[in-house]
This record gives sequence, C-alpha cells and structure tokens, in this order.
Amino acid sequence: MLKKRRIGLLVLAAALAMALTALAGPDAPEKDILEETWESVLMAGTRIGYVHTLTREENDPERLFVTSVFHETRLKRIGIDIVISTQIEFIERPDGEIVRVVSRKLMSGTEKSDTCVPRGDTMHIVTDTAGTVHEREIPWDKSVPGPWAQTLRMRGIELKPGVSVEFKAFIPDTLEIANSTVTVGEKARLVVNGEEMELFTGTLTQDILPGIVTQIWLDDNADVIRSYTDAMGGIETIRTTREEAMKAVVPSEMADVMRRFSLRSNMELKNPRAIREAVYRIEGEPETLESLDMSDRRQTIEKEEPGAIVLRVRALDDADEPAAERPGGEYLGASPYIQSADETIVRAARQAAGDDTTPREKAKRLEAWVYKRVRKKDYKTGFASAKEVLASREGDCTEHSVLLAAMLRAEGIPARVAVGLVYWKGIFGYHMWTEAFLNDWTALDATLGGERVDATHIKFAADPLNTPAAARPFVSLVPAVGKIRLTILEASE
Repeated sequence: MLKKRRIGLLVLAAALAMALTALAGPDAPEKDILEETWESVLMAGTRIGYVHTLTREENDPERLFVTSVFHETRLKRIGIDIVISTQIEFIERPDGEIVRVVSRKLMSGTEKSDTCVPRGDTMHIVTDTAGTVHEREIPWDKSVPGPWAQTLRMRGIELKPGVSVEFKAFIPDTLEIANSTVTVGEKARLVVNGEEMELFTGTLTQDILPGIVTQIWLDDNADVIRSYTDAMGGIETIRTTREEAMKAVVPSEMADVMRRFSLRSNMELKNPRAIREAVYRIEGEPETLESLDMSDRRQTIEKEEPGAIVLRVRALDDADEPAAERPGGEYLGASPYIQSADETIVRAARQAAGDDTTPREKAKRLEAWVYKRVRKKDYKTGFASAKEVLASREGDCTEHSVLLAAMLRAEGIPARVAVGLVYWKGIFGYHMWTEAFLNDWTALDATLGGERVDATHIKFAADPLNTPAAARPFVSLVPAVGKIRLTILEASE
C-alpha cells in the first residue's frame, strides 16, 4: 500500500484464523495426548500457513487438561516476507474451569507474551513486550470454559438441521470473551483433501466481530472440517494431515495484503499532502459501513443512504475552543505498546519538546522528531512497541504512531492511535496515525510528516491502545477490508 506505512491486517488475519480453530502444545509424551489435529490456512485461495492443535492430560499434582496451538502465518507486505508465529496454551480443570492461559507471539523479530490467570471475578494479565512488563486486570466470567470442555460439550449434542448452540470463549489475541453461536444446517457433500465427505453445513458468529459470518462444515463428531469467512478476501481453514499442513508456502504465491486490499483512486492527486478539503462517496454493505466510526471534528457525514455515505474531510489544526469533555486516564497512562513511563521515552520526549510550553508546540515538535528520527521505513517490522521503536529507529506507520503517542503522553498530552485510509501514488491504503488532545482531538502523522494531516486521511476508528491486544484497533476494520468502494467527489488544496 504505502511506501511509508503499515497496517495490522497481518494481526487480524492471524486472529481471525485462530478464532476459528480449537486451541491446543505441539510437544507432549504420546501416552498423554488426547487429540491432535492439523489445518491449512488460506487467504483469498492462497496458502498462508497452518495451525497445529494438540490436547494432552497432566496429573501432577492435579488432573489438568492442556490445550495448545502453534499457528504460523506467512504473508507479504509490498513484496517483503512477513512471518507470524503464535503459541497459545490453555490449562483447565476437568470441569472446564480455566486455570491459566499463556500466549506467546513472534512477529518478524518482535516478541510478546501474555500470561492470564483468573482470580475470582477478574483475570490478571501480565504482558511482557520486549522486556517491558505490564500488569492489568480485566473482568472475568468464571463460567467461560476451556477449549477441551467446550469440545466435549459440542460432541455431546445431537447434530441436526436447525440446532443452535451458544457458548462463550476467551480469545487471547484480543483478550476478550466472545459470545459465539453455531447454527447447524443441512448435510452436503464436500471434497476435502481429495476425499468426498458428507458433512453438516452451518454458521458461526461471534459478537467481537459483528457482521462477520463464518461458514462451517462439521462431521458427525461436531468437529469443524472446513471453515470459510468472507473477510479480507476470504479466510479458509481445512482439516488435513501434518504433511499437507506443513508444506512450505511458496514465496511467489504468498498473499500480499497491502496490494490486495488497497483501493484504486478514481483520480490522481498530484500533491496529496496539500489537500485541505475533500468529499468522498464510500459504498459497501450497510452493516459494513455501520461498523466504521467516521464522524469526528475533521469528518462530517453529509449524506447517508442504504449502502453508501458521502463524507467530507478537512485538514484542521487544533480546536480553538476546549471540548466539552476531556479524555479519560486511558489516554494518558502507560500500556504494553505505549510505554510512556519508560525512562528512555520520558527522556527522549523531554529533549524533543525542548523549552516549548504550549501543548500545541510540544506536539508538533514531537511529531517532527519521530518523523526525522525513525529513519528506516521497515516493512519487516511487526507491531513493535514504542520502546522497541525508540531503540531500533525503524518501522512503518504503526511504529511511528505508537512512539509518537508514548512521547505525547510522557509530556502530559492525551494521545491515541487512529486507523483508516490515506492516499498514496494513485491508491488509498490502510494506515495508522496518531491523535493528540489539544483542546480537542487533533490528527498528527509522524510517518508522512507535514504541517498538518491532509484531507486524504480518512479515519475509520480510534483506540487508546491501552491493552496488550495489538489487534484491537483493527477489529472494526475487518468487515470493511476488501468490501468497500471509494470515489473522490471533490478535492481542493
């Protein structure tokens, strides 16, 4: 998409595929293994990785079931190979009570782990991002079962058309409890791995991905043999053999998420960074458009009709008058990705801000500092934390955005990240930038730089990024990616 930016679609692809598979550790003594499965994962018909699921039993000092998954995804971003490796381990008691969930992720050199331990009505989470430890608690529902208990429950249900099963599941990628519903349909014949099978059709929906429906095919044992989600060009999982699942992804065939999901512009903008005002027509399914939060101080919906909106976007400086409500503490505090209390970030922010006393002057100085100091626009970097970016001085739009947000917070300025589209060389690509609260929310872009954020930046969502879940800012984009059309109606400098 953009020469100087990056999107979390990689995270979304991994999270979406992960949510569709039973979670289970790749290595265990054979006598303790209860079940082991392998699945191929495809995006838009192109193989992008595999999922290895394994469940085993432990009896020392108490009887426990350990379900874990190793998930590897390989994608391209502007021709550069990206590898995401995730291992998640659920430990549960025989009654399904979750004892602990451990998630470890390696994304192109960026390491992160979450250790989640239920404590009554709360879940205690310890996140280690590149050596920086962050602790927090979230509400917890003790009735949420572990994956093995849920598997056994599903296998105890008599499958027939019309049967609907509701259940709850903890999703480690977003650190949320998903309320899910499986609805069983008629049987149909399907060829899987060259073998014709008679399977139940069905659907899976989850409230953390509203508007997204996954088609599933289940065998008589209620196991998902194939799934297909109409998002991001189509995410598909297929139950298969170890040998088939682990076949190397051919580099030339890897899905390039940036090129695949960019939107071709209907007109060429010779100087996009100078566009002060623009009007767009955005088309898509009504539920897709409803998932996007497009109204703010910069953006005004001028017309709305089924399947289309007309949006006016303006390039603005900070507001003259203070907003009626100031942002909460989540926009000022440190978090696993925005480590604003880290001494190296505090020191860098103080030096970059200099003697300027107004929030506006500080914000612009910090934006310019990040733009100049993050020298290598590196597409190989995953979703790195602010501390990692400050040390490496490389990355793309997510790295610029989190570092600027951290430095703003270190100087006492509320900050958040924004995601949406931006124009670049004839296309609109998905992008992340920063917003600082200067009387009201003001857009800053340390990736592209400039006097102000131009009107080709179309915001779809904003997030304080105050949790360990890097995927959260992008969840609302899932229904839109590959599903919307954009037309420039007006553009003026």
